[in-house]
Amino acid sequence: LGGTGAANKLQDYETGTWNPTKDGGWGSLTLSGTGSYTKIGNIVHLMAFVNVDGSGVWRYYYDWITLPFTSSDTASYRPAISIFAQNCAVDISTYISGLVQNNDTKVYIREGGRTDGGEDMGNHFDSNSSFYFQATYRTV
Repeated sequence: LGGTGAANKLQDYETGTWNPTKDGGWGSLTLSGTGSYTKIGNIVHLMAFVNVDGSGVWRYYYDWITLPFTSSDTASYRPAISIFAQNCAVDISTYISGLVQNNDTKVYIREGGRTDGGEDMGNHFDSNSSFYFQATYRTV
């Protein structure tokens, strides 16, 4: 444990904020919010609050939120996110889940516990909705 050699020194520490936005999906909804992150070496921990504006629509592709750093190549173990939604336009009958996309700057959010893809989050949100999420992931 520990030591004074160069291999034991902290090479990268950063804190900051970013604005999570939608990147594909969500239909006509717009998202605004602020997130904060702490980056230690190649590990990023982030938290965000996102407001939703507009009205939900059915769409046929993924619901993505942008991240502040590109994730590493984690194809065999994509990190899951924790998410809490409030004031949804339509009940979510199961739960919301998500994961950090492999080698990208996106987190994918979906309705869990379904036999289809669950890519319909736009239907559940309208201008009264918001959500919190957090994630921890490895960067490139």
